[in-house]
Amino acid sequence: MFGRVRSRTGYSVHASMPPPVPSTTAVTRAIYLGTFAALLLVAALSVVIYRSSVREAIAQHSTQQLAMVRTAAVGIEGEIRGLSALLRQFNSLPSVQNLDVPFLSQRIEAAFGANASGIVRYVVRIDADGRLFYWTPGGELLANATPVARDPGWWRWNMDRANSGRLTVDPAEWLPDAPPHLRVINTPVWRTAPSGENPVPLNDFNGTVGLAIDLSRLVEIYLGPAITELVDDQLVVGLAAGDHGVRMGPGAQGIAPAPSDAHGHVEPQGIAILNDAGGRRIHTWSKLPAGDQEWLVGSSAQYDRVAAQIQRGAAGQLGL
Repeated sequence: MFGRVRSRTGYSVHASMPPPVPSTTAVTRAIYLGTFAALLLVAALSVVIYRSSVREAIAQHSTQQLAMVRTAAVGIEGEIRGLSALLRQFNSLPSVQNLDVPFLSQRIEAAFGANASGIVRYVVRIDADGRLFYWTPGGELLANATPVARDPGWWRWNMDRANSGRLTVDPAEWLPDAPPHLRVINTPVWRTAPSGENPVPLNDFNGTVGLAIDLSRLVEIYLGPAITELVDDQLVVGLAAGDHGVRMGPGAQGIAPAPSDAHGHVEPQGIAILNDAGGRRIHTWSKLPAGDQEWLVGSSAQYDRVAAQIQRGAAGQLGL
């Protein structure tokens, strides 16, 4: 239709052609591509923000956990050191060394009767013949000259004069119906102080004396604020002594140790990501020396649950 046309002057000219109109399909495609690119950008930003939030929150959570167990370790160390010193002082009494049972109830009540925290459950005495005596901290005699089975290696250690004054921390396996979270801070007894029955002490071995302490009470007292906030086993706190580990919580009840409790804990304190049957855990710990033993306070939170909380928070920030 377009071609040469004649003007009024008689000369022919070319008529100008209008620009092509874009098709509806091309416009729609451009809109779709632009929208898709924007969505990709938002998604990429979401991933970056989420990962950054997870890293920061996990680091913050781990630091808070570590601060909690460090604070607890300081308190527990002071408690155990105090009980150990009291036990050594108690062991110096002639009535303790010579096992003057009629007088010991009064001595025990005077030394341990003000047991407001409930950490000391029993005062335990085993004589040289392997007979068990034990009292409540208030001085009530619960067992009198009851034969008990003794581990030969443990008994030889106590009978070694070189270990006089030293302490061990042992499970209370020989106490009747003892719960698994009881431990006995134990020390050998050597008769060095005179008494009415033994006016000239022979400096001889006369068994052991110990304090049966409740690890769950230590956890409640020094990690109590954390325990009260536990939901669905999100956080587990525990206390271990020597080779006898106990994992506690949530609440006051002891639960079975998990494989993650076998972590080497080479450093005095730290943070690690561990794996067990329940998944990854954010594990923090702090070691403490007390009662001639190395103790460990640990905390373990489920990594995925912490991350899920962070994910919800990040999604809310992005309005997703």
